[in-house]
Amino acid sequence: MKAMNKRAVALAMDSEHGEQLLQITQEHVRAAKEYICFRSVLTPERESELQERIEHLRGEREIILQQFIGQGELADA
Repeated sequence: MKAMNKRAVALAMDSEHGEQLLQITQEHVRAAKEYICFRSVLTPERESELQERIEHLRGEREIILQQFIGQGELADA
């Protein structure tokens, strides 16, 4: 992860979005674990649902983090 992205995550976690990011991360991990660990027994429909959910969660995370990219860089200079 790039330094500016680490800073964005830290800033976002310390903001009003911190709890939402934590929930997104937890749900992402659950979905990814199910997808990875049980892929051989998943129905094609469930596999597709998990892939779509993971992509949706990534999008939610990115929307939040974009608000924080670039913040605090002048203070570091």
